[in-house]
Amino acid sequence: MLFVHGLAGHGSEWSRVAQLLPRELRPLAFDLRGHGGSERRPGDASLAAHADDVARVAGQMAPGEPLFLVGQSVGGIVAFVAASRRPEIVRALVVVEAAPTGPHPEAPARISGWLDSWPSPFPGRGRAMAFFGGPPHADGWDPLLLRDRPPLDDQQGEHLAAAARNALHNPGGAPGQRARSGWERLTLRRRGPPCRARGRTTREPRGET
Repeated sequence: MLFVHGLAGHGSEWSRVAQLLPRELRPLAFDLRGHGGSERRPGDASLAAHADDVARVAGQMAPGEPLFLVGQSVGGIVAFVAASRRPEIVRALVVVEAAPTGPHPEAPARISGWLDSWPSPFPGRGRAMAFFGGPPHADGWDPLLLRDRPPLDDQQGEHLAAAARNALHNPGGAPGQRARSGWERLTLRRRGPPCRARGRTTREPRGET
């Protein structure tokens, strides 16, 4: 089971979920480009590049074996694209806080404003934990974000913003396309009926569920 984290996150966010899995499932996670311990300033922030990274990790860690692919937020959009581009590596697809319905028109500005609001570097762990919502919400950010990491500089901040823009507007991986046309280019191989669940704290409208 391969886990893909969201924007400005890291692979270790999934550690608690991994502990709850049945023993026969082997949990795998990695830091997306520009995140965590991966390359800090990659030249390519496209969704296609992120999806190809997923395929490479899958090929190295479980060669010839289709995986359960799990993605959250931007990681969920990356998972959609990876499953479309490389269906042979995906046994089942699970997405959290992501859907192929196109972005809210205010989403890019909201995400950019959120990134700009980060007091980087944080003056201390307590302030950082409070900024990200406190326990349990901030616990997943703690291991790599708050310890022994260089501050978020303008270039890396631009990478994160570019990754968000590409996820929202270019799901098909090609620049200059509207979100809806991008989603229409994606194809997913269905092996069974889809299932959709709504969490207690989700922002998803009940009507869509």
